[in-house]
Amino acid sequence: MLPSFMLAVKSNYSLQSRQDRLSDLIKRAGGLTEAGFVEGARFTRAISANEKERSLQLLEIAHSADTIDVEKITIKDRYAVGIDLAEAMKKPGSDKDIILRNGDQIIIPQHNNTVRISGEVLYPNTVPYVEDKSASYYINQAGGTSNKGQRSKAFIIYANGQVSRLYHGRIRPGCEIVIPTKVDKHADPQKTSIALAGVSALSTVGAVLISALRR
Repeated sequence: MLPSFMLAVKSNYSLQSRQDRLSDLIKRAGGLTEAGFVEGARFTRAISANEKERSLQLLEIAHSADTIDVEKITIKDRYAVGIDLAEAMKKPGSDKDIILRNGDQIIIPQHNNTVRISGEVLYPNTVPYVEDKSASYYINQAGGTSNKGQRSKAFIIYANGQVSRLYHGRIRPGCEIVIPTKVDKHADPQKTSIALAGVSALSTVGAVLISALRR
């Protein structure tokens, strides 16, 4: 007997207004299935012409200050936007329920009940999520921090793309704990890299939903 839910392959939806939001699109698609991992919902957005121009300007400024090698940086066509789909569905129209725009992609995976530990640990590992266990428990499951690891700068990447400092966040299913490498105080500052964030623009015509959907 087949389960009561199915995973959709890829569905396209046209925005009905400039004010269409996350919750509107999920409702239009029929809602999530029992397999849908709402905490792991990921959202990506196509970079607009204005955003790309601004990013290029920032790169030029950084290059003129000799803080970065522009030739080693590529500006991607899409960028991730951290979302809280559960909160957006709970409070439609709130700040968490972001306005959509042309080309947005929403990916809702099946439930993931694991935690990944990576970076400067002795044995990078993926282990089952255990409720109420501390960060130390999971780091120990990877053999502990290596000599090169800077545990005080550790961070969590959640399944939905949001990021938190390790000791200010909560371990959740599907997240990844990252132990970064200690910074070399004698490193050449010209080799320091910078991260560029995209800027929001007006919503337009369409959105893409890759999701676990009710038929």
